[in-house]
Amino acid sequence: MKKQSLLVLAIAATLGLVACGQGDDAKKAAEAAKEATQAAGEKVSEATDAAKEKVSEAADAAKEKVSEAADVAQEKVSEAADAAVEKGQEVAQATIDKANELIQQVKDYIAENRIDLAETVMEQLRALRDSLPQGLQDEIAKLEAMLSGEPPAAAPAPTGN
Repeated sequence: MKKQSLLVLAIAATLGLVACGQGDDAKKAAEAAKEATQAAGEKVSEATDAAKEKVSEAADAAKEKVSEAADVAQEKVSEAADAAVEKGQEVAQATIDKANELIQQVKDYIAENRIDLAETVMEQLRALRDSLPQGLQDEIAKLEAMLSGEPPAAAPAPTGN
């Protein structure tokens, strides 16, 4: 800003000298002012170019940092998702193992003719039924039929293809 003010003053002074007709001195002053103006313009251009380059470098550095942060975040999310899947599988397997244990207990109680205890264990199985694979759900249904005195459901007849 100061350079521009000085430049304007220099030009104004040169024009004033030229207008007053100072002759060769005025021409020399005008020429000097012109050269000063060109030099100042070049300095401003150089400063602008340097500033543009620094801004570009800063933008590139920022892009790199953001990219690195995104990579780290993606890795953390992936690790968390893998851990959640693993934990879910462990919980599902634990539920299946518990259901198998309870099914065996019901069978043992039925064999011992301890129907009241078998019914108590069946309540636990009924609570788990919807979270179990179809095969275990079918086995629970068979046990319920046995406890209620109904004959077990027959398997569907094979088709003659």
